[in-house]
Amino acid sequence: MVFDKKLSINIQHDYFDKGQAPGISISPTPQCGRLLKKFKLLTKYGIEFIIFSAGEENDASSQIKPAASQFFDFLISATDNQFSTYTRLIPKKDDEIYLFINQKDKPDLKLTVVSKSQFNLQNSPQVFGVMRLTFNSPSPVSVTLKFEAPIVKWKFYVLTNTNLPHPVIDSSLPGVAFIKQNSDSQTNDSIAGALAAGFPAAIISVFESDKEIVLSRTGKKNIRLRNSFNNVIVMNHLPNPNAQENGIKIINLFN
Repeated sequence: MVFDKKLSINIQHDYFDKGQAPGISISPTPQCGRLLKKFKLLTKYGIEFIIFSAGEENDASSQIKPAASQFFDFLISATDNQFSTYTRLIPKKDDEIYLFINQKDKPDLKLTVVSKSQFNLQNSPQVFGVMRLTFNSPSPVSVTLKFEAPIVKWKFYVLTNTNLPHPVIDSSLPGVAFIKQNSDSQTNDSIAGALAAGFPAAIISVFESDKEIVLSRTGKKNIRLRNSFNNVIVMNHLPNPNAQENGIKIINLFN
């Protein structure tokens, strides 16, 4: 048996360290499965999604190739129910689905949105996209399916006592500063109001990044909480907001 790699898809997600993308699976549609069998193609899914041709040496039938216009559709499913919280995609309607298409001489898959009516997906709630591939190049083709993490402004709510009445946050992120809200802004902040009601004796300081920051599973270190009175570092590494917290983190140093 002879195996010849035809196409490989490198699947990446910038929310995760090293760019690897867990939490998804790829499978052929029924029509695609029939085409794979017709053209003696096999798939393998690990760190990469790879399509091979398979055949016996000197077997003329193994040389049959799909036409340049022939496409193969693969369903992309979210096996992690939190996938949507740490993935940034273009807006779509409930009756639409994402379509990723490889393009000739392009390193990345093109993302678009199409109607779900093109596919029989009524009973497939985990399926959020379709990967449509064509491959008729004489040499193996390698492209990237890349998912991006959400970008939000980070907001820290810091609760302290009278020993730390005026904290500041020093940012280690290039070009990003954390600005402390004034009292008027805090008056209109529902979270600050709820914290003030729950901790009436606490000093509440609210800091917001002046720029949006990419959420990441790997923590961004050296975001420091400092006592502005004596410059003593109170916390060397503030905890980062996770994907479910919409950029918000509460730091309770009151108790």
